[in-house]
Amino acid sequence: MFPYKVRRPRVHITKFGILFTLGILLFGVATVNSSNNLLYIILAFVLSLMILSGLTSSINIQFIEIEIRPSGFYFKNHKGLLTLRIKNASFLPKFALQIRANGNFFRSGSVFVGFVSRKHNAQTQLEITPIRRGSVSLESLTISSFFPFGFTERQYKINVDMEIMVFPDINSTNTGVQFERKKSEGAGVLSWKTGRGGDFQGLSEYSFGESLYHIHWRKSYDQIYTKKYGDEMRKGRMIVLPQKWNENTLDSIATMVNNLIKNGKSVGIKTPDITIYPSAGMGQAYRIYAQLASLPFKS
Repeated sequence: MFPYKVRRPRVHITKFGILFTLGILLFGVATVNSSNNLLYIILAFVLSLMILSGLTSSINIQFIEIEIRPSGFYFKNHKGLLTLRIKNASFLPKFALQIRANGNFFRSGSVFVGFVSRKHNAQTQLEITPIRRGSVSLESLTISSFFPFGFTERQYKINVDMEIMVFPDINSTNTGVQFERKKSEGAGVLSWKTGRGGDFQGLSEYSFGESLYHIHWRKSYDQIYTKKYGDEMRKGRMIVLPQKWNENTLDSIATMVNNLIKNGKSVGIKTPDITIYPSAGMGQAYRIYAQLASLPFKS
């Protein structure tokens, strides 16, 4: 499916195009004054070259369709990728396309697509850097081309209106965050490893990074579940969101979660609205990141 199509490009004359046009005008005046047949032939050739350039440039950016897909997860102040699939619906190949994303809450690089053969697709990735957490809107794509001679730049915008969920920064300093330690409050002391003491607490969905040894195979016919045990030797950590928090606090919590999960620790989070009990694995980390990203912005 290619929902975004190219329509009505804008044309900008480049500095090189302006200089070239002025040069042709001066050459034309000199040709008329000299009445030299050879100069007339050269002038006709140059004018036909300009006309051919305009036609080629116009055809080069028509009949293009683009599909946009998120690629992986996005974190504030970290580079992420958008996957672009470019379909050439024309019977002619496309050359020298430059693509850039537009939005208020991220910085975008640009990607150069040198060639798309006729009636074929090309896939590339566009780099973006979100500058805030939460739902960030990708408003449009700008596609431009200087093909073939650089006399003009044909540019157009494709309205996208696509929402991307951005998690907090995971490269921050840990300040203003508290741990809540519990000794015997059921799921509050869950550990993702067993066999070290502790009572069986229940089942939870499998998260990437957990031991396959603890999968409950009888219950995992449509969804994979793992067995959870209370463990006095390896207590999970519950991070408590302070009442007076700001964006730096959320970045600090996300950084702590990232470090703990990478070290194989169990971690959870308590906010005024929801509690995510301690568990391990990247699935648990992304659940916490999503909860932090969905918190309302403070005025």
